[in-house]
Amino acid sequence: MSKINITKSSGESSPFSEEKLRHSLQAAGATNQQVDVIIHEISSSLYEGMPTKKIYRMVIERGFPAYGSQIPFKKSNYGTGAFWFSFRKICG
Repeated sequence: MSKINITKSSGESSPFSEEKLRHSLQAAGATNQQVDVIIHEISSSLYEGMPTKKIYRMVIERGFPAYGSQIPFKKSNYGTGAFWFSFRKICG
């Protein structure tokens, strides 16, 4: 996959890292099979400048709501999620 930049909530641009997403999903309790499916679906939907909030929402919509269950998702309308701390690692 070519390098695609995502947009952080701060407005900064950062390269998308499949490995960081994989690590975050595993840290949130996803099985290897879940991780592979989610990464495949997210990667095929990425576009230049995609907001991190959209990636977060896509993970939840892809059937892994536990991804957002422990730590409140900063400044979001998505409620609380176990995901904010791990998700911050994706964004750098």
